[in-house]
This record gives sequence, structure tokens and C-alpha cells, in this order.
Amino acid sequence: MSTRPGWPALLVAWLAIWAEVFPPAAAEPAADVFVTPAQTKVDTAIPDTVWRHFKDTGDRPLRSFSIDLNGDSIPEKLVLNEYLCGNGGCPWAVVDVRRGTVIGSLFAKRILIQAKRQNGYRPLVCESSAGQAGNIRQTYKFSDGRYRNAESGARRGTGMQEGLPSGVLRREDIGHDTGNWP
Repeated sequence: MSTRPGWPALLVAWLAIWAEVFPPAAAEPAADVFVTPAQTKVDTAIPDTVWRHFKDTGDRPLRSFSIDLNGDSIPEKLVLNEYLCGNGGCPWAVVDVRRGTVIGSLFAKRILIQAKRQNGYRPLVCESSAGQAGNIRQTYKFSDGRYRNAESGARRGTGMQEGLPSGVLRREDIGHDTGNWP
């Protein structure tokens, strides 16, 4: 009996090597995800760079929500600074966990993480309150190493005609047609 590996063993070894050299492309996420402050958890593993980014946390713990934004199987973190929350929303930092760096600054009551990637990362749509004027939606897309504010205001129209700032939506505009928002 021969001790040399047969062709089935060689085929299995070749397939294992091939999979390491050419990993499958990351699949698109199945659905949009909504994130609110209530969905975050106290996170004791926040890098110092994030603490410095926020400057003022009131000595309160930071909270985060982990999600893979770029399909590399390493979740990024949306870090919430609860201490600076107001009626309009809260400051958030988007953190690249692998590098320990802040790759985006957001302000929102809630965040819609869109399923379809653009520039390799999932776009983020932030909703904050503008008091009686309504809500503001700002879209952030990944570009040149960080999330940047794309055009603000998912819906314009009546708000612009009334002289409201770009991106401000009246409450009555939102009541009937919310698009992707529940």
C-alpha cells in the first residue's frame, strides 16, 4: 500500500489553497438596518482616539453598535456619545476597529444603514430633529478614507419653497410618505 496522497487529497489541498488566495467577494447585505441610541450597548473596548474625538463625555461610558459596513467580516462601530445628546439627536463616531481610527462624524436621532454598498461601504442616512420645522436627513457616503456628508435632504420641495434650510422637512411632509423610514 502506498503512503503517497492520492488525487482526492491533492484536489482538497489545491481547493483550500485556491480559497485562501482568491477569497469570495463579499456578498451584499440583505437589508437596510436602523440604529437608534436604544440599540447601543456600553462598550469598554473603545479606542483612546474615539475618546479624544468626542473631547467631552461627562465621564460617562461610551456606547456602540457594531456592524460590518465594508464587507470585510470585521465589524465597524457606530459609537454614541450619550452625554452630548439633545432634542435634535446625538453625536456619533464611525470607527474602523481594525485601525482604531474615526472614519466619520455624524449627528442623528437614528441612522439608516443602507444595504447597497457604494465605494465599498454602506451609505448612512442620519435623521435629526430641527424642532418645529421638521426633520433633517443627511446622507453620508464613504470617500477618500472616511464618511463624508453627501447632499442633505432626502426630500425637498415644500421646505425649500417656504425658505427652510436645505434638507429640512416639515412634519406634515413626513407623515404620509416616509420612504424607507418606518
